[in-house]
Amino acid sequence: MLDPKIKLLQLRKLKHNHGLIAMLNGPLLSKGGAQTKLYTDQITKQINHAAEEFNWSPPPRARMAVSFRFFSDQYDAPEIYSLVKYYLDLLQGPVFKDDRQVQYIDASIWRSTPKTDKASSRLYVYVRRLSEYSRLLDLCAESDAFRKENGSPIIHHHLIDQEHWDDADKQCDLLRCNRIMAYDVPHHNNPFLKEFVIDFNKHHPLIFDFGSLPKRGQSKQFKEEIGSSLSKLITNYLRSNKILVPVEFDVQVPKSAAALTKDLDNIMITICSEAKKHLIDPKLFINGYRIYVADRLDADGDSGLQVKLLPAGEIESYNDRIEKAIESLEETLIDRM
Repeated sequence: MLDPKIKLLQLRKLKHNHGLIAMLNGPLLSKGGAQTKLYTDQITKQINHAAEEFNWSPPPRARMAVSFRFFSDQYDAPEIYSLVKYYLDLLQGPVFKDDRQVQYIDASIWRSTPKTDKASSRLYVYVRRLSEYSRLLDLCAESDAFRKENGSPIIHHHLIDQEHWDDADKQCDLLRCNRIMAYDVPHHNNPFLKEFVIDFNKHHPLIFDFGSLPKRGQSKQFKEEIGSSLSKLITNYLRSNKILVPVEFDVQVPKSAAALTKDLDNIMITICSEAKKHLIDPKLFINGYRIYVADRLDADGDSGLQVKLLPAGEIESYNDRIEKAIESLEETLIDRM
């Protein structure tokens, strides 16, 4: 067992290595949007300024983890998968050399009603090396605080017809049982747990295996597979013909497929677009997502692109658990010294 003092030093080093943090002010944008050309130069300047402040040099080959926190008071803010696509493209160059370096993305959005005619939306971007983030998760996994559930699914009743409130509450009860677990990480070393997780996921109604990622010319079949799986969920488990509450997605991409297919943000565009078509009520939105390249799904070659349907707010809840686990572990290690 590693000496508590050494482990504490490792934890503090990872805790205080902030990577790059940027706050980008202005309306939230997507490619082809009405205001995009007007504000792109302004956003690019803010990214470059943040890189200078943090003395950041784009790593030429390192795998990267990128987190997005969107705060919107726009009536017509783009969908989160469109937002991530736009801002990730702007980060290429000043923050990383190639967007294929990005092998972990998490994103969530807070939507509020504009209080004035002038919107004041903003975005926080957090970029770090995936190796450092993975080591931090490994340390957090030792803390009980990391495994505790906190928070409740978000229900936007004002977006739901009152006659469907009861169904929406029941859907939330179903979603509440699905959370991001301690083993939902880019790399897991326990072979016994690995086999358990694969077997468990195969039988979970809110976890889908969409098989191999599409090769060139196979996108249509891939979309049909996603649509079919989501339609089965509605038929077998939901009391309504659509999900009536905002949701989030947790997506694991097999490491073997990561180098052969499109970028993570483009994979999410496909998944989210099909979910909007087949699963989610048109009035609602996707609240967030997490997608990453996972080593552990390559164990037996049977697992493909795996998608977990989550309650709204779970991604932020997961990040809160990480913060609490860091604090708890630090206190525990100090007590052991």
